[in-house]
Amino acid sequence: MRPLDQYISRLEDSLRELANISGRIVEDVVRSRAPPERVRKGVDEVRRRRLEIHNRIIEIIARFQPTASDLRGLIAALEISYGLYRFARYALDISTIINTLLTPSGEKCELRGSSEASGYVIEMVRGSIEAYLKRDKTMARRVVEMDRSVDQRLLTLLSEASRSIDLCSTLDLLIMMYLERIADHSVYIAQETIDMI
Repeated sequence: MRPLDQYISRLEDSLRELANISGRIVEDVVRSRAPPERVRKGVDEVRRRRLEIHNRIIEIIARFQPTASDLRGLIAALEISYGLYRFARYALDISTIINTLLTPSGEKCELRGSSEASGYVIEMVRGSIEAYLKRDKTMARRVVEMDRSVDQRLLTLLSEASRSIDLCSTLDLLIMMYLERIADHSVYIAQETIDMI
């Protein structure tokens, strides 16, 4: 094994950890309605780890002067770490929206649309990272295909919201819009993987 490969392996372990943290944050917000204060701590951790990954990539490039294929993988890792940070940031936005809209009113909402989509989106997040780590184009393409279902769910909620605007349907729609953005970032990661291979 080349010394470079050892560094890349550790980098990929760090990306996997970052993906797990980001995924947990999204799950915690959508399923448990985690408060913004708690989510913000997780986002700060993701930001810190993202910067560590960026610094490690710079060190690898400076130390080993990687070949074109290794360099493509490192550039993809930079993009992916940013995508993982965006997942966490969107989760914070969702948490803030829930807290802002529901806390003052005390209303309890069944967020059916976004709840249904959240499991799918989390699967896309995990799938996009695994596709990168395994260098699996088929898995990456599957993530791209999954995005159609999330987009369709958003269109359905938009249609439903146009017929009955109330606090809960508005909240469900807002959350779904953020989940759709997270899904799109999963697609960006999957596309990076496809382009890299």
